[in-house]
Amino acid sequence: MTETSMPLSRKQPAGVHKLQTILVVDDDTVIRKLCTAALKGAGYKVFSAEDGLQAIEICLAGRGPVDLALLDIKMPKMTGRRLLDCLASSRTATRFILMSGYDEDAFADAGSNRSCSFLRKPFTPHALVEAVRRELSISAPQRTRHTEPETTLSVE
Repeated sequence: MTETSMPLSRKQPAGVHKLQTILVVDDDTVIRKLCTAALKGAGYKVFSAEDGLQAIEICLAGRGPVDLALLDIKMPKMTGRRLLDCLASSRTATRFILMSGYDEDAFADAGSNRSCSFLRKPFTPHALVEAVRRELSISAPQRTRHTEPETTLSVE
C-alpha cells in the first residue's frame, strides 16, 4: 500500500479548490506510479493499490473519503467494475473513472449501471489530470447514479 500526499507548504495548482483524495487502482506498476506522480504533482492526495482487495483494505483503514477512484477495468482478483460497485454501494467513493488499454467496447461490456467516465490507455499525465479535473467538476445533479441504501464495504 502506498500513500502519497502533497506537502502542506506547497501551493496548490489552479483548479484545485481543496485537497481532494484520489484512489488509483491498477495492477500495472508503471501505470500506477505514473498516475500517482501526475496526480500528486497536480495537488491531489493520492492512495494507490495494485488490486481491488488492496484498495478495499486502504478504504477500510479509514484514511478518509475518496473524492474519485481511478480504476483499471481488467485486474486480477477483482475487476474495476466490481470494485466500483463495492466503493459506490458503501459510499466510500462518489466519482469514478475506469481506464483500459482496450477500446470503449470493453468499457461498455464491463457491466454496471453506475455512472462513470472512461479513460483509454495509453494516456499522457496531462490527459489524466484533465480527465480527473473534468470528472470532479461535474456537479452531483448532473450525474445519474443509482440511489441505494448506505452499506458497509465488503467483498462477497
